[in-house]
Parts: sequence; C-alpha cells; structure tokens
Amino acid sequence: SIELISAEKKILILDGDYFDKAIQNAISSKYKLFLIFHVQKCQYCTHALKVLKSQVIKNYDDDENIFFGSVNLDEQSNVWLGIRFNISRIPYIILIENKKMYQFESQFEESLVVKFINEEKNVEDGEEIPPAVTFKRKFGIAVEELTETIQGYLNKYLGTKAWNSKMTYILLIMNR
Repeated sequence: SIELISAEKKILILDGDYFDKAIQNAISSKYKLFLIFHVQKCQYCTHALKVLKSQVIKNYDDDENIFFGSVNLDEQSNVWLGIRFNISRIPYIILIENKKMYQFESQFEESLVVKFINEEKNVEDGEEIPPAVTFKRKFGIAVEELTETIQGYLNKYLGTKAWNSKMTYILLIMNR
C-alpha cells in the first residue's frame, strides 16, 4: 500500500501493486518521479533515505511537479522490481521524466541530487522504462532456481551424469 513517510513532502512507499500506477501517472503527466530502491540493512541506503527526507525534499514545494518514491527491495512484492530494472547495486536511484528513465550515478549529496532532478534532460540520453516482468519470465526464473536446487541434490547423491539425462528432458518440456 501507499504510505507517506514525510509530512513536508510526499515520499510514497511503493510496492509491487502500486508501482506501475505511479509509473503510469508520471508518464501520462508532466510530473517527475524520483525513485530510490533500497534494502533495510544497507548503510548507504539508510544514508540516502535520510538525506532525501531531511535535505532534498526541502528544495521542492508541495505544488511542484515532482514526487518521491521509496521501494524496499526486501519486501516480497518488490522482488520482481529488482529483476525488472536489472538492479545490481543499491541504493539504485532513478528519475522518470518525459517518458524516459535516468539513472543517478553520483554520491548522494543534497546539491548533486537537486542538480540531477532540476537539470534539463536530453530525451536521447534517457533509457526506456522496462516493462513489467511477465508471468512467463517469472515462471522461467522459478524453474531456473528449482533446477539449480535439483541439480545440487542429483549431483550430490547420483553424480553429474544422472543430472544431465534427467534435466535435459525437463528443459525440453519447459521450452515448448
């Protein structure tokens, strides 16, 4: 669900259910959407959220065209968002503007973040917003994880040769 975590400015805690609605609102309007993807036990994430709450949002009035979103990747409903955006480091910070996605790749300091948000973005420099992870992809990932687990058991108890003959059949069926 969507909650406010700051009284001064809207910082929405987004989960998988509301994430796409927030993205669509940003795409269909002139609003910018600043998103920070984080996990609970990351000191860099904690620092970035603290700076966002206490310093960055003070630069924007409530009537300005920007919303801030927080996405906790520890939450089960957000696991697929990490896969969707191919997140390999945290905090992962993006700005959605003009139907494009721009990554923030600097130290999380108030002045640098505000400059990133306020600068005019060249649409050609932006990336396409990745589509939601499909059921087929989710299923494929689940099968890969299950396959790795089964491979471990078969290798441990039956040896590699048994693994190869049984899993070849399973993989053929899956790829139909």
